Amino acid sequence: MRIPSPYSQTRRRILAESSSVQPGFFRADMSFVILLFFVGVLGTHIYSVNSNAVQGYQVRHLEKKIASMQEENARLKIQEADVKSFQRIDEARDALSLDQVQAPQYFEERDMVASR
Repeated sequence: MRIPSPYSQTRRRILAESSSVQPGFFRADMSFVILLFFVGVLGTHIYSVNSNAVQGYQVRHLEKKIASMQEENARLKIQEADVKSFQRIDEARDALSLDQVQAPQYFEERDMVASR
């Protein structure tokens, strides 16, 4: 069995301490940076997904609003046509000096044979 010299033991101890501190510290520091990077990427991804979901909700809300306004527009066009129709009839009645009949009289249809 070989007995190591005190000089070689001291040198091994110094090398072990210096090599274990530096690479371990560097590995821990680098792993923390990588972890921080992935947490940042994950946070950015979650933010973008949430932002897209909110925009999708807003678009859906606006589409519903557009559909209801189009229905109201169609209803108002029908109402406008109805009002214009009555206005046109009233204007024509006034222009032709027509009066409203209170008790209408109807003519009876006669046979063709009887009228000859």
